[in-house]
Amino acid sequence: MNKVSIFAYVKQFIQQSPDEQIKKIVFLLVVIIIMFMLNRFLPLSTTTQTEHSDQSWNVQPFYTLETYYETRLKEALSVFGDETVVDVLINFDGTEITHYLMNMDVTYSETRTTTHDDSQDKQSTKNDKSTVVMEEKDRSRSPVEFETTKPKVQGVLIVIEGPYSNALKKSYTDIASKYLSVSPHRVAVQFKGGRSK
Repeated sequence: MNKVSIFAYVKQFIQQSPDEQIKKIVFLLVVIIIMFMLNRFLPLSTTTQTEHSDQSWNVQPFYTLETYYETRLKEALSVFGDETVVDVLINFDGTEITHYLMNMDVTYSETRTTTHDDSQDKQSTKNDKSTVVMEEKDRSRSPVEFETTKPKVQGVLIVIEGPYSNALKKSYTDIASKYLSVSPHRVAVQFKGGRSK
């Protein structure tokens, strides 16, 4: 569309009746809202997703981490016993912490001053300057990661469908504590229904 056709369209729009103008404005707003909704709720194209996945290597949402470990532990427990594992909840202390390689530059300076009574004052200062080491890949720069610390598990709750059993409770507690590297007193096993075996 060139300038002349835009001006002609605007001139034609102004000359229309107010009812026709309102109809066109409402139609335009509906089209804009539909485009906004489609853009917001439809998945992004695969090229956009791969671009962002390379840049988000150091970010892992908290709920994703919990869901991952809960699903894996539930699968491990389901294979072990005949009882149905209803739910597994894991409470973490925080999120993963990523440590980056740092270039440290430490300088020391010493100043000596002589006072009027021939005594000397010595003043030392230490300047720390650190910068993150960056690496360049495919014309983009990213920090160099050297360690990722997993979050600590605060507690685990395992809910089992079936009657109470001390042996089953002990086995599930052992499996969960070894899988998550947490002490057994942080694992709670609850039974849902039935009498004890």
